[in-house]
Amino acid sequence: KKKDGKISFSWPALLFAAAAFYTKQQYFVFMLAMVLFAFLKRQRRLSLLYLGSWLGLVLLISSLIQALTGGYWAHLSCASALPWEWQTIKPFISQFLLDPKTIAATAAVIWAGCKILGKHKEEEEDDDEKVRDIWQLAALLLATSLLLATCTMGLRGAYHNHLLCSEFALFWLTGLSLKQLSLKPSASQSNVLSTKQSTDLATALGATLIAASALSLLQLNAFGKELAYRQSM
Repeated sequence: KKKDGKISFSWPALLFAAAAFYTKQQYFVFMLAMVLFAFLKRQRRLSLLYLGSWLGLVLLISSLIQALTGGYWAHLSCASALPWEWQTIKPFISQFLLDPKTIAATAAVIWAGCKILGKHKEEEEDDDEKVRDIWQLAALLLATSLLLATCTMGLRGAYHNHLLCSEFALFWLTGLSLKQLSLKPSASQSNVLSTKQSTDLATALGATLIAASALSLLQLNAFGKELAYRQSM
């Protein structure tokens, strides 16, 4: 951000977003979240600059890959034409939603979101707007990636790696949330939680997330056995 509060164009962000697309095409949501964020911040020229630059770079690289391999466009069109099936997405989405990490992380995010978005304008400090913007960007990435995953993870032959971007966004939000929950509450929130209570809450949620991660390993083992059984049939 610049001193006037506006977002500036970042070449590294553009290049990393383009590289992410060639890691997995679904990861265009990184650029989508950036474009939507700039648009919501009323910087439409910047959002169009990001979108146009990213599209131009991706088309240039894709054309080069097509010229070298002769089959890149065919690969993309074939993958996107596969039928969508509920039985394909069901085991992955249910495992994600019922995962202890997801439940604990969601609780931390909701609690911190109420604290961040509920702070009165006159109580905000210099860094509060930046914190809120980063939190909103991560939330946008989570929303867009989950929406896309419900479309692509149901395609025949899809796998749980379609949720990687959503998991990244959720745990990014969780880290930001734990930090915010450990900070001193504002004047309007001090009647609800004291500073010590806020710190204790963040510590308890952090410990809960660690325990949830350990518990998830047991579920992951069972999930892996179920997938192996399905693939052997």
